[in-house]
Amino acid sequence: MVVNLKNILIVDDSKFIGLTTKKSLEEISPNYSILYVDSGQTCLDVLKYNSFDVILLDIEMPGMNGWQVYKRLRENDNLRSIPVVFYTSREDSFSKGFGKILGNAYLEKGIGMRDLKNRIDLIIKNPVKIDEMKEKLIEDVLKKITDQ
Repeated sequence: MVVNLKNILIVDDSKFIGLTTKKSLEEISPNYSILYVDSGQTCLDVLKYNSFDVILLDIEMPGMNGWQVYKRLRENDNLRSIPVVFYTSREDSFSKGFGKILGNAYLEKGIGMRDLKNRIDLIIKNPVKIDEMKEKLIEDVLKKITDQ
């Protein structure tokens, strides 16, 4: 039987959360190949040489936050189509609202690993296509939240 591996990138400055999420997802989904990195810059460096089916992206990180990483992904034609799940502990309405507009999903840390896996599987099977109208909205939102 051929197993179709799904490459997942976890970007989170908390090594505990990043590695725990990686290990938990690998245990319940043997068809995931997961790489964990602890910064936005490392994420961008890794993406120069590797491809991923989904990125789990924390918002609050030192140096380059998740919004800034997302903006850099969108600016690169080779990276802009990678589905992004904002996976964060931020519960404020600002982050939730913009995260849902920008990303393929906005999930709060603490979600069960099976639920997280199911959302990842759904996103991989049905990635959101971005039309011109949503593209303009994304550009406007990114400008607003990264130029603060």
